Amino acid sequence: TPEPTPEPTPEPTPEPTRRPTSTPPTPLPTFTPIESPTRYPTPELVQKVEIKATFANIDYRVWTPTEQTEFEDNYKEALSRSMEVPEDLIFILGCETGSTVVNSEIRTTNTTMAQSAATQATTAPQAIFTANSGFNTSRYGAPVVQTTYVPATFSPTTAITPSPTQQPTDPPATVASASGGGGGGGGSMTVIVGAIVGVIVGVVIGICVYRQCNKSPKGDNRQFVEKNVVQMTPVVPVQNVSPLPMDSIRMGTSQAP
Repeated sequence: TPEPTPEPTPEPTPEPTRRPTSTPPTPLPTFTPIESPTRYPTPELVQKVEIKATFANIDYRVWTPTEQTEFEDNYKEALSRSMEVPEDLIFILGCETGSTVVNSEIRTTNTTMAQSAATQATTAPQAIFTANSGFNTSRYGAPVVQTTYVPATFSPTTAITPSPTQQPTDPPATVASASGGGGGGGGSMTVIVGAIVGVIVGVVIGICVYRQCNKSPKGDNRQFVEKNVVQMTPVVPVQNVSPLPMDSIRMGTSQAP
């Protein structure tokens, strides 16, 4: 018995090849990160220790500039040593008469330092300006000291000062060139002048017409008016006229030569 012929295995149909796209894909938009707002700096709180020293044996008005500078340097040095604060935190505000009164203050953001200096200056004011603190007591003497503690004030150096607003500048004026025919400014000026002249001429013509119409008739015009008045006089008809008798008419005609 012959073997059956095997059926051919069907070949799988290949998938169609996709055509490549010529247009590149659209990239996704890149998001820009949003910056956080800048925070204003926190102003520092400044503690103040006001010191008023009265010197009875000196007069600052007779000092030379050099002598005044020497006194201020010695004054700051004594305060710095006795109160244990840096000299750059000590400020001399000025001097007053009445012997010599020196107004000064200590400015610091360190609350502990300010309170310690105020306590020391209040409890032992005579220990501030001494020879141990480097003060020249033989030249200036020992002053009478008054101390005031001023806590928690805003520092003038760290306060936020807004920038000044710039005023808008006016745009430069357009200058018409001499050779270019005057530009837009000359044309508008010509129109204005022409309108004014036209109004004046119209007013003058109107006045002349008004005067001419209101003139009284003279000469030939008056004769023409009177003639027209005579010609226009109405004719009065004759009424109740009785006819003549026929005999009188005949006699008149017979007696005629």
